[in-house]
Amino acid sequence: MGGILNYLTGVGYLLLRTRVIYSQKMNVKMRRTSQKSMEIPTYNENVLPIIEAGQALLVADDYQIDDSVWLEPTPGHTPGHCSIRLSHRDENAVITGDLIHSPVQCQFPHWNFKFDADKELAAKTRLNFLKNYSDCDVKVLTSHFPQPSTGRIELNGDAFKFKYDK
Repeated sequence: MGGILNYLTGVGYLLLRTRVIYSQKMNVKMRRTSQKSMEIPTYNENVLPIIEAGQALLVADDYQIDDSVWLEPTPGHTPGHCSIRLSHRDENAVITGDLIHSPVQCQFPHWNFKFDADKELAAKTRLNFLKNYSDCDVKVLTSHFPQPSTGRIELNGDAFKFKYDK
């Protein structure tokens, strides 16, 4: 992916500005409270080296690469969390990322994942996502559902359900 992004943007990696700032602040906070072991290891080990190497482009949570690929803000799990929208000809898809972790959350969008940073916002965002993508032509590519993890959101009474692709 780095090679493709180098070609498109001149850098190797797109990173969400809001998320990077949040991680930096959390690390500073942990250092100040002598909780160095509580720093965000994923950030320190995987993100910080990219930034230090000058291979990062910090982008807004509504960044658009081109007419076919763009970010869609889906905050709550983490500050600046985004889903990725894809469009090509008459086909459309959305990659959920950490917005939704289980098909059960389609029926109960107010049920939060243990690590949602802002539980109220995560539930609100999840409900809005389900409303926006139910009974439409956008394929939903989930990141945490059982295989196959692609399908569509359908209205199911007062709730929603995930209909898996065959």
